[in-house]
Amino acid sequence: MSGVAMISTTNNLLKVILSRRLSFYRCFSLPSFKKGEFRIPSHNSNKVCTPDDAVSLISANDTICVSGFVGQGSPDLLLKALADRYERECNEGIQEGGLKDLTILFGGGPGDWDYRGLNYLAKIPGNNNEQKSMIKRAIGGHYGQVPLLGNLATSNQIEAWTLPMGSISRMIRAQATHSPGHITTVGLGTYVDPTPGIGVGGAANESAVGSTLHQELVTKISIGFGPTADEMKADYLMYKALPIQVAIIRATTADASGNLSFEHESLLCDQRIIAAAAVNSGGVVLAQVKRICETGSLSSRSVGVPGSMVDCVCVVDESEHDIYHPMSYTKRNDPVLYGKIRSPVEDVQKLPLNERKIIARRASFGLKPGKVINLGIGLPEGIASVAGEEGQLQYVTLTTEPGSFGGLPASGKDFGPASNADALVEMNEMFDFYDGGGLGEKKCKCDTCFIAS
Repeated sequence: MSGVAMISTTNNLLKVILSRRLSFYRCFSLPSFKKGEFRIPSHNSNKVCTPDDAVSLISANDTICVSGFVGQGSPDLLLKALADRYERECNEGIQEGGLKDLTILFGGGPGDWDYRGLNYLAKIPGNNNEQKSMIKRAIGGHYGQVPLLGNLATSNQIEAWTLPMGSISRMIRAQATHSPGHITTVGLGTYVDPTPGIGVGGAANESAVGSTLHQELVTKISIGFGPTADEMKADYLMYKALPIQVAIIRATTADASGNLSFEHESLLCDQRIIAAAAVNSGGVVLAQVKRICETGSLSSRSVGVPGSMVDCVCVVDESEHDIYHPMSYTKRNDPVLYGKIRSPVEDVQKLPLNERKIIARRASFGLKPGKVINLGIGLPEGIASVAGEEGQLQYVTLTTEPGSFGGLPASGKDFGPASNADALVEMNEMFDFYDGGGLGEKKCKCDTCFIAS
């Protein structure tokens, strides 16, 4: 692809990545590669390559896990390259060895409410009504900003599940540790509960209900505590850990060994556990960055994903940052949202006096000094603006599920990060805090959660 920085050739890179895959569950070859041929150790290799070479490692039936949250941090260069590869294969009539039957696993469904993000993967090339999507199933927590993927789900063209975002995050982490799944009480008694007459195991359409995966994805289990197994039994849901063959993640900076840092990313979108889950599944990790640096020049404290977990690094040319690597779909770059600088308190944007502000201000009466608050997407975003306008931010800690602690959470299509945040953690860590008692338990300081329907 034009405008993509290249460092060295890609043959050695592909040989290194193939060595990992050959050692696990599958075996496929490139014309220049023979099984058993000597390979350069991955820690000595140069991992920078074109996006076309990176996505050439994706095979039919792969499960692909993508980082990003709502409008923040989508790895669009790689997603576009994958969509372009599928279009070429469709135009050339490639059947054997082509892209098909992919499973897409995601949390916050990165997309621009139009055609970018995961929407790239949902496009069906050409005008052939018989042409199918490359996607077989989608498992996610939020489809609102990926309407093309949502259309495939509502028309039963793919199998689709909608699961709690925090549970998806911990499903991924469970795969990284080879645990059977994420066990929690979250979802009991709701549509995610697989118990007949209560819920449908998170299935979003008939295709999912009829899928072979449906009986396994969410299961209900009873765990006993006490001297005997029958004492103090409690029900839980287990969200199955799924092997991940391909991780597509995004960072700011990489060196040629694949070490990644996130200094210009507004959120930490579980890139590290996504990469670990793919590595421990025998898969590959494809990383998109906006710049490259000398190997060894990144401080070890700044590295968010070690190079040993990364197989391919694709660098977006500076002239294409606005297209494929803006901080978000609404902001090219905002150092306040990624914590480089702090904005003056008086810069808080006030909501216009309308129904939304009236509702938000009434809800803000529930804010209590010294408490930690979770704000959901939608109407609750206005509570942050009201709290900032009325000088309450210094007395409470507002949080969002993708990992921001403190400050003024952004709203609308910028939802997720926060201006002047005190801290930023990974999404799986934030849900650990919430599910462990951060919302509502007397022993914790956090007792309020605002959500919208």
